[in-house]
Amino acid sequence: MSVVPEQLKSLPVAASRDAAALWRRLCATGSLADAAPLWLQFVCARINGAESALLVRCEPATGAVRPSAHWPPAPAPDTALTACAVRCLQRRQGQCEWQPDAGGRLALPIDIGGQPLAAVVVGVAVHSPALLPPLLTELQVLAGWFGQRLADELLRERTHADDGRALALELLAMIAPYAQAADAALVLVNLLAERFGAQRVALGRLHGERLLLLALSHTARFDGRSQLVQALENALEEALDQQHGVVLPVLSERRTGLTLAHRALVGETGVVASAVLAGRGPLGSGALLIERTPERPFTAAECAQLDALGALIGPVLEDKAEAERWLAGRPAALLRSARQALADPRRPSLRLGLAAAVLALAGLLWWPSDWRVTADAVVEGAQQRAIAAPFEGYIGSALHRAGETVAAGTVIATLDERTLRLEHARWSAESAQHDKRLRDALSRHDRPAAGLARAGLDQAEAQLALVGQRLERARLVSPFPAVIVSGDLSQQIGSPVEQGKVLFELAPLDAWRVILKVDERDIRAVAPGQRGRLVLSGLSGETIPFHVLNIAMPEAGEGRNRFRVEAALDGDSPRLRPGMEGVGKIEVGERSLAWIWTHKAIDWLRLELWRLWP
Repeated sequence: MSVVPEQLKSLPVAASRDAAALWRRLCATGSLADAAPLWLQFVCARINGAESALLVRCEPATGAVRPSAHWPPAPAPDTALTACAVRCLQRRQGQCEWQPDAGGRLALPIDIGGQPLAAVVVGVAVHSPALLPPLLTELQVLAGWFGQRLADELLRERTHADDGRALALELLAMIAPYAQAADAALVLVNLLAERFGAQRVALGRLHGERLLLLALSHTARFDGRSQLVQALENALEEALDQQHGVVLPVLSERRTGLTLAHRALVGETGVVASAVLAGRGPLGSGALLIERTPERPFTAAECAQLDALGALIGPVLEDKAEAERWLAGRPAALLRSARQALADPRRPSLRLGLAAAVLALAGLLWWPSDWRVTADAVVEGAQQRAIAAPFEGYIGSALHRAGETVAAGTVIATLDERTLRLEHARWSAESAQHDKRLRDALSRHDRPAAGLARAGLDQAEAQLALVGQRLERARLVSPFPAVIVSGDLSQQIGSPVEQGKVLFELAPLDAWRVILKVDERDIRAVAPGQRGRLVLSGLSGETIPFHVLNIAMPEAGEGRNRFRVEAALDGDSPRLRPGMEGVGKIEVGERSLAWIWTHKAIDWLRLELWRLWP
């Protein structure tokens, strides 16, 4: 830049030839990195009392602050100036600081598009803080030139990045039809060789912890043990280890880093540029390298294109390579990724979290817990009373049916009494006749006649008592408060019944039992006296305690044997009904959680091994 900016035209002309020469050098400097130290020196020459200066750059994404240049030359910048620059960036405004023993400091942020991207701090030797504001105004004028240079530099970087992304999208469209990563990489390096006018383009991918050459321009096959391939892999790995590309000859606009492998590949006068291929892991997925003739060195714009190309092409090639893996290779890749993540020094929380999870899981598995045998359960009455037909007859009425609750003495149903009442009337009449005959015989003192009459009267009274008893038993009565478990005669009025036929089954309301169907694999742990808890489907919000009474014979069904275990309820609920089903858990002791969760599988495996063992 040879023309003096408008901000500097208002300043007095430099008093010395050294200042004028410094300004000419500053305007002739091409890169911003080379111009920064000269600009600081020029600022110190123009500000009275300036002793030192520091320029820092701020990363917009992370907010990290790093020194960019300082004057006078020293191994490290002044820590006081650095702290002042950080405070200036945090407040986002110019500031003056003064201490009697340390002098003054001028700090000014340099904003580009409303965002502070840099800050300049100048240490001045003044004896009063009142002298600092005019000097800060002068610094603002001088900073305008550097702000313009910084804006131009950022614009060029964005333009180069956009060109690189456009190139990457164009190349992505060309390699998209190729399913194999090796085929796509070969097409890519050939296209890059043509686009950049390169002698050779190499692309390597990371396999585990080693980088291997995947594709070489204009070469369908290559020997991985050759010296050329080894040199290319070393150069690619050098760029990947540093996490940034290398360019030779070195450009002042880019980080240099290590260049040993690159120089070993192309020599001291060679031209080479490399870029890192992005990937899912923190180290990237590989690297790209381009060689050209010494007459065509790489420019900063071309290096920016390569960086953008690596950021977009790398994940695509990685996805193609992952798609080629068989199932056997995927677990190994996942394990490698996990190992790399655990070994990453930037992620200590991951290691601590994994260690805590392992310890917690181990403690959970080996921590003793209650072992409870789970079984299907059904509620029954502690005893059930059957009401049968007392004699042959016909159904007269049905007052209650199954599911209803009845009190003691409640008539549930009746048998037809018409025939019995006719028979009762007949025997009553015969009893009256025999009584009259007996009185007549006694009045005549006819003993034989009196004996016959008395025998007939006794027979009639006996039959009359029998009929009366049948009339009483024709009313089917509940002997205690109960719920009718079974029996519904409402649709059988007038139907004949045989003597002894069970018409109703009753269960008392104050005594229940539970029948649990325990799998034969768990019956070994169940014993009388053990306690447990029951949850019924109709009363899922209640837990009812019980204790085991006895173990009956097994019942076959559903492909396995299940033992019938009888238990008595320790609690009571007015909403309990016979036939309610649920799940019961019997507490049989303590075991580790690992044993509880795996013992059935282990038992099954033992049985199958015994079955298959010759």
